[in-house]
Amino acid sequence: MTNKPTTNKNLARTLSWRFRWLTSQVVAAKSQSVEEALALLGKLFNDIRGLNKTTEQLQAELYSFGPWDDCLPAVLDACWLPLPTGLVPNSKEALVELCEKLLDRTNDSTLRDIFLEGWRSKNDNRPGGRIFDEFCQDLWKTSRTDPVFFNAVVRGMHGTALDYQARKEASRHLTRVRAVRLISRMALVWAAHDVQATVAAARLSKTRPLAGLIAGWAQNMKADTVFAVVRPIFTIAKLNFPKYRTNQEIRQGKPEGKLSKHDDVATIRESLPENNRAAFADFVGFGGNRGLFSRRRRDRFMQDLPQALEKQNPEFWAELKEPTGRFAGMTMSQVWYRGLLPAEMSALAALRLVYWEERLQTHLFGVKNKYWQPGTYLPQDVGSKTRVADLVHNLHRVILHNAGPLNGEAVSGHDHSHISNAEKFIADALSTPLPTDGEPVGRMRTLHDLDVCVATRLGR
Repeated sequence: MTNKPTTNKNLARTLSWRFRWLTSQVVAAKSQSVEEALALLGKLFNDIRGLNKTTEQLQAELYSFGPWDDCLPAVLDACWLPLPTGLVPNSKEALVELCEKLLDRTNDSTLRDIFLEGWRSKNDNRPGGRIFDEFCQDLWKTSRTDPVFFNAVVRGMHGTALDYQARKEASRHLTRVRAVRLISRMALVWAAHDVQATVAAARLSKTRPLAGLIAGWAQNMKADTVFAVVRPIFTIAKLNFPKYRTNQEIRQGKPEGKLSKHDDVATIRESLPENNRAAFADFVGFGGNRGLFSRRRRDRFMQDLPQALEKQNPEFWAELKEPTGRFAGMTMSQVWYRGLLPAEMSALAALRLVYWEERLQTHLFGVKNKYWQPGTYLPQDVGSKTRVADLVHNLHRVILHNAGPLNGEAVSGHDHSHISNAEKFIADALSTPLPTDGEPVGRMRTLHDLDVCVATRLGR
């Protein structure tokens, strides 16, 4: 009998809002209307998710190859972006280093070797490391004979590389067989990077689902813990919003409200730096440099704001006001990714990687263009499920760390339920009809977000 891992039943008490950061943002914005307050809310959301970053900034952070934990959600979602031209290797050593980082930026040689196992054909008994060395050597040679091809392959512009060879612009050294082999193997290098980004997103859903909005890290934060952290702020707002008196209410005899004694009020007050207190007093009293924040405007603001906030996410506010327990025990990944546990997210991405390992090179040899309609989206070879299980086990070991498999998320041994669940998810997603505008929704949207980007790179 195995012991169940202990969990922190009072996790919400160990986490706190970044009040200093929040108050400085609110005070600096000096919102004087509901529209401005909601715009600030959107800005804060974009800041903590990384959605305010430009394409160039996303690429710079993603391809600096720092720790996965340093990547904001939007950076992880941007794994499909091509390598910037300025980062194309200018030496064989730099090419090897780039490919090794794409295969695993943590320098875990075992994980890298497991990715390279997928390069071996049935009749090839060479170790993956040797195949990798020969690949880098051969690809680097094209930087001299066919620099356009080399740049396209390395950057993840694989459709461009195919077109280059097909138009006979290549040198006599770049045969179709050689071009397809180089493109397909570089595609698998990039796909390995995609899989790791998905596992890093799975870790983030456990350790820091609210990103920079919360100070501190969790080991396995659940959705109900998020509500527990947010609820004190909601309680304060619920207690104090009604205490505000408009001029009309004062004339009608509404009594002055007493200062809340809620514990978190003291916490907020202590977290507010002196310069912010002065700025806040200036803001509410005189409007700062924005002009007078008139009493009439402030009354309207305080009347409209609570209703406007509740409309932002009805389900979220409803659960705060009257807890139903519908999120009890759910991981944040299940909330974000249509019911998928972290191990199932990892298995979905690994399944798609193994699928391309089996089919990509054969497809590129036989197709006249880079688009195709496959009969299946799942790997079919004997032993594919074992390979997926090995990949997921090592990805969890290397990237999930102490936020590894918990609560029945089996990723090793003979239990392949996480893989079977991921297979069913893919099948269900593909059976969902596309809307008339062609944009994926529901499970298809989640599959699109967690899939490796091989097809995207073949299309550009």
